[in-house]
Amino acid sequence: MQQMLQGLSGMLTQAIMDWGLEVVKHVAIINAAGLAGATALAAAPSKAEAIVAVTPFLVGLLLAVVVMGVIFLFSFFIGLWYQHRLSRFMFGVGRASSLRPSKWVFFAMAIQWLAVAAAIAAFTIGMVRLIGVVG
Repeated sequence: MQQMLQGLSGMLTQAIMDWGLEVVKHVAIINAAGLAGATALAAAPSKAEAIVAVTPFLVGLLLAVVVMGVIFLFSFFIGLWYQHRLSRFMFGVGRASSLRPSKWVFFAMAIQWLAVAAAIAAFTIGMVRLIGVVG
């Protein structure tokens, strides 16, 4: 029973980590593409506007890369925390309620996703600025 629960918790942790990293990886890719486009447009006659468009893409890319690292570390430590709690529960030392994630876990996840939303917003701002340069 213990091996089954530990295997299940490991699979769940891995699935959450994979999904989160895929989302953030795509945010990083779109910001990198925007950055490349804005940089290419810097050769346009309105250089100042193109350079201003680079900043949001750069911010979005940096946010996405930082969030990727944070999600990896967060998922790793949550996995360790859960394995510890599960072992305590299986050996009769802990209660079943100790397996429920604490509020700080949800708070940390919310901050991560707010950073992802900020990276998406930076991409949107950069696109609006690029449209101003091209249009």
